[in-house]
Amino acid sequence: AKSKEKRSTSIMIEWDPIPNAHRYLAVIDPPTQTGLTKIPISSNFVRLVDLAPETEYRLVLTALAPRGIWITDEHVCDFATGPKLGAVLIQNVTSYAMHLR
Repeated sequence: AKSKEKRSTSIMIEWDPIPNAHRYLAVIDPPTQTGLTKIPISSNFVRLVDLAPETEYRLVLTALAPRGIWITDEHVCDFATGPKLGAVLIQNVTSYAMHLR
């Protein structure tokens, strides 16, 4: 698995599709800020949101066959979220092109 679009409170993780996988199950630790720990997934990627900034996470993926039987070993993906962004601070803006003074 590899991560993409890493942010302070979200990340997208994708992996190569597993042949014959009906769906995937992801378990995230620590839980999201709303307490989500188990995530059923029907594609070969997941966008995780509501994560805590500057936090290390572990996502464990398993592929499931149509009858709910495990068809792969657990795949572990460790990642961390980015730093919390501060408030935007604007002071003393002067732009003659936009006629701001």
